[in-house]
Amino acid sequence: HLTQSSISRQIASLERQIGKPLFVRRTRALELTGAGARLQETVRQALATIDQRVDEIRGVPGGRRVTLT
Repeated sequence: HLTQSSISRQIASLERQIGKPLFVRRTRALELTGAGARLQETVRQALATIDQRVDEIRGVPGGRRVTLT
């Protein structure tokens, strides 16, 4: 439930903090830069680890979850 403007401001803030662009902005598309791709992979792994731990805490056995992207 976030507006496009809100997300854009958050991305710009993150890019300022990092000191590098994370996206190449095109007319109607975004493309990850090298730095953006590296950060995306790290965040993906971290979120997967958190997700696994939450499942363990809840007592959800492995293999019961299906993720569609």
